[in-house]
Amino acid sequence: MPETFDALRFARKLNEAGFTREQAETLAELIRDDVIAGSAKRDAFNDLESRITQQMDRVEERMRHRIEQAERSIWIKFGGLLVVAVGALATILKLGKP
Repeated sequence: MPETFDALRFARKLNEAGFTREQAETLAELIRDDVIAGSAKRDAFNDLESRITQQMDRVEERMRHRIEQAERSIWIKFGGLLVVAVGALATILKLGKP
């Protein structure tokens, strides 16, 4: 939400309160500049936050992909070991019978 600052109204109020016109205008300009700078900083922060979030999403997706690959690899190796174990057991049982 962009901030607004009515510098003219502020300067008039200061002038009514006893500040000289030059003092009132100078203060109003300084405050207006500060409000604009704060808004620019907030915009830059929001942009940075968005870029970091996007980067984290990409890293998370890559990690999820790698974990899925590792899981597949583990299941393939487990399946291979199971086949070898069943074959070895069948051989032992076959050889053990007279």
